[in-house]
Amino acid sequence: DDNPPVTIDESDDSPTLDTLAEEPPKSAYLKVLRTGSGAQVQDGTSVIANFAVWRWHDKSQSSNTWEGKGPQVIDLAGAMTGLREQLSDQRVGSRVVIVLPPELAQGDDTLVVVVDILAVIDHSK
Repeated sequence: DDNPPVTIDESDDSPTLDTLAEEPPKSAYLKVLRTGSGAQVQDGTSVIANFAVWRWHDKSQSSNTWEGKGPQVIDLAGAMTGLREQLSDQRVGSRVVIVLPPELAQGDDTLVVVVDILAVIDHSK
């Protein structure tokens, strides 16, 4: 990653947006900030996670579970397409930063999402 489109400041408990490239990437971007060693996220599962979401163009934050309600369940079947695709195959204990163009997210702006994967719920059992 010579020129990542986004950098995240992880110096506090809650990650914050550090820098953004001038233009958002045209396709989804994923960077693993911490690699976990727990269960693998697969299709048909939900994850329990802390996450923060920012809009690219005005850098406004639309949600942050570290500063709000605490960890939430993300049902991957109902999640944004890009989020579902990028979380698949990640492991519990990982922290990832994901950049999603509008067609893989919600609304009309590129989203930056930081996710701490805390647990996996397997609905097939």
